[in-house]
Amino acid sequence: MAWIKGTERQQRVIHAPLPDVYAFFVSPARRSEAFDDIQERHAIDASCERWIMAPRTALKVTVQPDYTTRYTGNGTDSITWEPAAEGTTRTRGRATLEALDAQRTRVDYEETITSDLPIPRLMVKVFEPIVALEIKKGVRDFLARASRILEAGSRGC
Repeated sequence: MAWIKGTERQQRVIHAPLPDVYAFFVSPARRSEAFDDIQERHAIDASCERWIMAPRTALKVTVQPDYTTRYTGNGTDSITWEPAAEGTTRTRGRATLEALDAQRTRVDYEETITSDLPIPRLMVKVFEPIVALEIKKGVRDFLARASRILEAGSRGC
């Protein structure tokens, strides 16, 4: 087994008011609406959840992300998260929000994901670029789904 880590930073403008965007990103239950591959979701408390995702396979190696994360916000425009328990995956990050106007919020998003892959340590260099691409795609897709959810809500849909 070998742990592989990757970090992704992205910025996105969401057409929704800052308080709505903050409420979404600070709530694990709301965030889970933007995940597309959850198999199991267990609320630990209002700021902490455990997620078990669908298995993923690359180069004949299958991993099933299982992680518990706690979210902390400052009440207005900054959210951080960190691992709250051991699992096959650990996630740590931050989202910094800025109101551009009453209906648009810029999200500066950074997330580091560390996964325990069932591979020998000698294979880490082979899998690092694959993991980096998966993290980049995962963050991009998550932010796109979060945007759609928030923008639909701000239109009263």
